[in-house]
Amino acid sequence: MLTSFLRPQILLPLCAFFLVLSTSVTYASPIRVGNVHLPNLQIGMSASSSVSTLTVPEETSEQTYHFPTYTTLFEYNAIGLKFEGDMPPNSVSGYITTIAESGQKTNYAIEMVGDDLRDDGVVVQASAPIITHNVHAFTLTLTLHTKNNIRPTITDVEVVYIDSRTSTTSILPDAQTSQTAPTDATQDEPEEIANTDAYTYTTSDGYAVSSEPLYTIPYTSNITIISREDWGADESYRYTTDSETEESIEVWPTEYSQPQAFITPHTSGSDGGEDPAATIRAIYYFHAIVYGWGDIGYNYIIDPAGNIYEGRAGGDAVIGGHAYNSQTQTGFNTGSVGIVLLGCYETSEGACATLNTPTQPMLTALEDLVEEKSHLFGIDVNEQIDFHGTSTYRLNGHRDVSATLCPGDLAYDYLSSVRADLATVDKSSLEVRNSIITQAFITDSEGNTIQKSDLKKDTDYTLSITVLNTGQKRWLRKNTYLIVSNGESDTTPSLFASTSWPEADGHIKWDKGQKKAFTYDTVHFTIPFHTPSTRPKAVDMHIHIYTNVKNQTEPQDVGGIQSIFE
Repeated sequence: MLTSFLRPQILLPLCAFFLVLSTSVTYASPIRVGNVHLPNLQIGMSASSSVSTLTVPEETSEQTYHFPTYTTLFEYNAIGLKFEGDMPPNSVSGYITTIAESGQKTNYAIEMVGDDLRDDGVVVQASAPIITHNVHAFTLTLTLHTKNNIRPTITDVEVVYIDSRTSTTSILPDAQTSQTAPTDATQDEPEEIANTDAYTYTTSDGYAVSSEPLYTIPYTSNITIISREDWGADESYRYTTDSETEESIEVWPTEYSQPQAFITPHTSGSDGGEDPAATIRAIYYFHAIVYGWGDIGYNYIIDPAGNIYEGRAGGDAVIGGHAYNSQTQTGFNTGSVGIVLLGCYETSEGACATLNTPTQPMLTALEDLVEEKSHLFGIDVNEQIDFHGTSTYRLNGHRDVSATLCPGDLAYDYLSSVRADLATVDKSSLEVRNSIITQAFITDSEGNTIQKSDLKKDTDYTLSITVLNTGQKRWLRKNTYLIVSNGESDTTPSLFASTSWPEADGHIKWDKGQKKAFTYDTVHFTIPFHTPSTRPKAVDMHIHIYTNVKNQTEPQDVGGIQSIFE
């Protein structure tokens, strides 16, 4: 996801700077955070040689600064840098050397954020977090490079080190352990954004973006996903207080876009060892607080044991911050699902402080997750598409859309195997899920919105639903219709039948005014229904969408079976 900037250094002899001018420590369970600010730097021991900025002298093209050993206030497992000043792209490189209690030193290349930004393209002058283990000191080497005759000028360097471990965090079980698979209904719902209405807009390259989740009807997942609550996400990071209204608002408002591709980065640091959740909490802190995003940028994270973690809050199809091409200023986050592999898998010399090897449980979990989500969104991972102006597979590595080595050769080479494996899946199964109900609500005879728990028996209501065409073929209103049944194989008249239905199971066409629906178009159905005499919550309503396909005698079920009431 990030490009390593470690390179041969030109070192200034006897050049030392003391990191002593500002230190602080704060506690936010389960994160401990230490900060070391360097607003003023001194050369050697002489106050007369102090400097207020770091820059490149006019007579040279680069300048290297060495900082002496700094002992932190506690052991840390993640460290990174944040800068202030004028820094052209690729104008800062260097490395942090972590020091353990035993005296062991490890060099980590400083990797500047640039290819995993949010789609708004707001530049973050910071490094990627370096994940390490039980160290208590560090040294720092920075090299500034003149780029395009522009000299970088740094007025402040902030070293942020954190301890995201906690004694209450247990080792998570292997993904192979038998567990009850949760449904999306059990996961956190997107928070409502204060003082804003739902909106939908289209980006300049044609990708629809909405503030509303793409669907509200839960589906049953066949895989276990560790929730944000279970891995210890501090949800307070996501919010700030509006200065005018004093209301709590999201730092990074949730937006949604129909997924068309899967992008696979790696975190480029530690694979988490025995406590991968601590590593994820560390990355979350850097993304949410240090970068100022308000949340982690990945949609999903997979650790070497094959555990899958929920990433950015908001559920499926929420737009993340995992793939921004800083060179072309193109955001690939819209329309993609970011599935990151915990660890560093790049074989190029110097790219990884510790080179990891993707484990079979990790790769199996990646394939299982991609398979399930490809069925949900109707994505053929072997198809090549024009994605934001770049020709790529629907399942690709981060390097396919940005100038980066990510996710490393060891992980990237496996993606073709995933595509090959999923190519053996019966393509007809993709057709079953080439529509998604994006919204559903019930109103009474007076137009008031009613919760299903408030339904009364033997009463008329109206169900309004919006359906998204996620398939590759257009629908025509004249031969597309919706039916209602009581169960998957139940052919008896619906218990919710209304006297206005043309047939006992409905056969209801979408609302007038729209004759065609192409890929990623939505259509709206208005369904009058009548609750049975028994308690409504004790019965179920299933929705099927059918369309007649050319050269087929039987209509094609393009909606599968989606439960409205349970």
